[in-house]
Amino acid sequence: MNTRPRHTTAFTLIELLVVIAIIAILVALVSVAIQSAYRSSTKISELNNVRQVGNALLMYAGSNDDRLVRGWQSTEVQALTEKTIVYPDFVEIPPAPTFRPSDENIAGPWTWHLVPYIDDADSIMRSHLDSEDQRLDHYVDQGYEYAHEPAFAYNGWYLGGQWDFWDPHFPSPQLRFASVEQLDGSVVSPVVRTIPHVKNSTEVVAFCSAFKADGPMSGPLDSEFTKGTWLVEPRLLANEMQWGIDEAGALHIHDETHAPLGRNGGPPVAWFIDGHADTQSFEDLADQRRWIDRARPVGDQLARDWTHEDDVR
Repeated sequence: MNTRPRHTTAFTLIELLVVIAIIAILVALVSVAIQSAYRSSTKISELNNVRQVGNALLMYAGSNDDRLVRGWQSTEVQALTEKTIVYPDFVEIPPAPTFRPSDENIAGPWTWHLVPYIDDADSIMRSHLDSEDQRLDHYVDQGYEYAHEPAFAYNGWYLGGQWDFWDPHFPSPQLRFASVEQLDGSVVSPVVRTIPHVKNSTEVVAFCSAFKADGPMSGPLDSEFTKGTWLVEPRLLANEMQWGIDEAGALHIHDETHAPLGRNGGPPVAWFIDGHADTQSFEDLADQRRWIDRARPVGDQLARDWTHEDDVR
């Protein structure tokens, strides 16, 4: 009779816990890799989309004597030009055709002016939204949101400019910041209106992912659910601080403003006048030369911190 002891091959409790721990570590590593790959792919997609908007700006300029699209124009300015733009279904975009000041100024921002130059514009201009929310069902109902909350914002103070009757003593529309005083008292014109007049095309941002802040705030944003905006403003607008960077490197909002925004857990994306697109840190975008082609050292003031007074009339 065989009386040798029988040996079992079952895991001990310790061995089982070790196996579970190893599996958990592997799952965590795979999860991190997947998240990293997802963020990388979304950032590549975001860069491709901002390139499409930038290319539309170049095509617009090519069709309009090299002029940059205006950042914004008031209802009164549009009424004087008597130029109207239309939705893809050819309905006139307000304030046309009546140009009543009480009507929503949907055609005021640059947004609808570039749409005709973008293929599959809805998916590009609204790429920050879920795919099912990107398509417009009713232009009349959703036109204002489309114009004011696109995925990418325009450097519209210093490129193309903001047009209105800023000074009521003048009978014609004025370009804001058309003639401003620098720190040393000299007067310059920092707003660029045509492509050929951009001197530092590799440095000047035209479009950037951004959001509208309604007041002071600090700390990281839940960018996945943050609306886009049509305008992005530099750290210093005229001589007013708009936003900055805290000691932790996070964005700090000083006042109501339109500030850069990094989406999908990554940095902001930007398109430059020379045609290239890239990600930008908030430190990069804190440099005034990213926004103002004419920014330069003035006395003890560095070009990075260039600022100016309001218009000189």
